Amino acid sequence: MKLVFLALLVVAATAYYDEDRPEIFRNVSNEEISEQYLGLIWDMPPENVAWVNDVADNLPSTFDARQQWGSNIGAIRQQGKCGSCWAFGAAEALADRLAIKSGSHIVLSPQDLVSCNFGYLLFDNHGCNGGRPIMAWKYMKNTGIVSDRCYPYTSGDSGDTGKCLIKNKKVCPGSGKFEVYRATSYYQVANNVDAIKSEIMNYGPVEIGIMVYEDFITYKGPDAYKKTSASGKQLGGHAIKMIGWGPDYWIVANSWGGDWGMKGFGHIAFGEIMIEDMVVAGHV
Repeated sequence: MKLVFLALLVVAATAYYDEDRPEIFRNVSNEEISEQYLGLIWDMPPENVAWVNDVADNLPSTFDARQQWGSNIGAIRQQGKCGSCWAFGAAEALADRLAIKSGSHIVLSPQDLVSCNFGYLLFDNHGCNGGRPIMAWKYMKNTGIVSDRCYPYTSGDSGDTGKCLIKNKKVCPGSGKFEVYRATSYYQVANNVDAIKSEIMNYGPVEIGIMVYEDFITYKGPDAYKKTSASGKQLGGHAIKMIGWGPDYWIVANSWGGDWGMKGFGHIAFGEIMIEDMVVAGHV
């Protein structure tokens, strides 16, 4: 009876812990999260990548792209069981920047990046097994990216990178007109709070890298996330979109669905979890 009682306690504790997590992480171990969901490859960019360190005058104490540009900032999405965060952050930030310029928001295809921006050489991206934001932006400049309607996202359900279905074909696997959207440049923003703020305020959201710890999975807000002695183990690198800042924190948009954070958005304190170390964007 004692063993049965202890087993029930363990099951109950696990269920309670899972209930606090976003839906995609319920009944998923931390080891599985590290291996299957956190897809940021964290290394130095190639030597020929441009760096930006421009600082605007009179930066406001707070800024939120959702308030500044309204519906030109895309909705929260769900990457599913695939380490495709790098692709979502890139596609979403470029879509927002294009919408800010044109006044019309078109959801871009992370599947294009996952399946077609793939290779085995140094600095290549590896689909559901992870990728580098700067190389995603290079692809979006040199090759371009189609809409999500044209090339719908499927890797989140299958966990599989999948073969590229649009290379040299110019036919949509999904629906709609085959049209390519591009960045005109790609670069990394310096680890400088004011330079990052200036980049967002002047041009729109950026893609960033963070280091995820166990308690980040269950973050609910609205207080800014800070790593503490109770944060648990380091799980791995994750790429997300940054859309603004508060008095002492960054505002981010995650790709784990609407039940993480504050309906998919979160606040992360300045200087925490390597948040200013990898900031990537491009002009449109």
